[in-house]
Amino acid sequence: MKDKPLITIGIPVYNGEDFIRDCLNSICNQTYENLEIIISDNASDDHTSEICEEFAAKDLRIKYFRNKKNLGAAPNYNKVFELSSGEFFKWQAHDDMIEKDFIEKCANVLLQYKDVSLVYAKRSVIDKLGKKIKDIDDKLFFFDDLPSKRFGQFMKRFAKSTEYCDPIFGLIRTSSLKQTRLFGSFHTSDMILLAELLLNGKFFEIDERLFLRRIHEKISTNSYPDPKSRALWFNTNNKIKFSFHYFKWLLEFIKTISRSNINIEEKLICFYHLFVWSLKLWKGFAVNIRDAAIDSAPMLLSFFKKKINSKEIKQIKYLAIKNGENI
Repeated sequence: MKDKPLITIGIPVYNGEDFIRDCLNSICNQTYENLEIIISDNASDDHTSEICEEFAAKDLRIKYFRNKKNLGAAPNYNKVFELSSGEFFKWQAHDDMIEKDFIEKCANVLLQYKDVSLVYAKRSVIDKLGKKIKDIDDKLFFFDDLPSKRFGQFMKRFAKSTEYCDPIFGLIRTSSLKQTRLFGSFHTSDMILLAELLLNGKFFEIDERLFLRRIHEKISTNSYPDPKSRALWFNTNNKIKFSFHYFKWLLEFIKTISRSNINIEEKLICFYHLFVWSLKLWKGFAVNIRDAAIDSAPMLLSFFKKKINSKEIKQIKYLAIKNGENI
């Protein structure tokens, strides 16, 4: 197995004591053994550090790092990649698991198809006890030679829902990932990252349910359900007053197409697909504007109230001075 490419698995974690044992066991027991396992602890205040150090002492492939403070999810996800040295890379959420042959089967695809940037397996959703709840098909198997066709298929898929981002936990060609901007510090930035990878190469889906996605009460989508709190989860330095996430997605898609290495004709076709996508999601853009108006109303009222009060005070002072009164 030593002659096989080195694969890095990056595990960003914050307060993961409930599930990280299951996660690490599923990784350490992979049939593909030439692994580098990097854990970046986002200043957890539970028993996460003790559990990770315990595993690191038993398995020399594990490298454990701890941040001095909680950076937010996006910087921590990016950090594990920046610390990696493998030819292929995989992000692993601390509460998820993979079947023992996940890495081996994904690696075989990347070795066979040099134009594939990402390979993922179908997923099953499990509960906090590991019991299967349901199966979900992401349907991001985009294998067309033309980037614009792959992008068009991608935009059609994400015009219906943004829940199909889990293929980001597949196995990614490191050279392709280096051409992206990695995770952005905004709501659903994994969708934009997937689009960047898609313009760099094809997506391959393994028709086996080798990825176990855990849903529980502490999962980020439950703990941070609205766009504002989710933006703070992505990056603790975010200071967001209004959530224009649909407009943000549109801007980031424009940046993604513009900076891609495809020719001008392909870019124009991609911009057309983006335009169609934005028309289909006009209600989302409208809701962003409505919510911003509602959120800004109290501030605007306060502002004008202060202006009116200030004007009244100035008028009173003017009249007092005019009448020769001391103020």
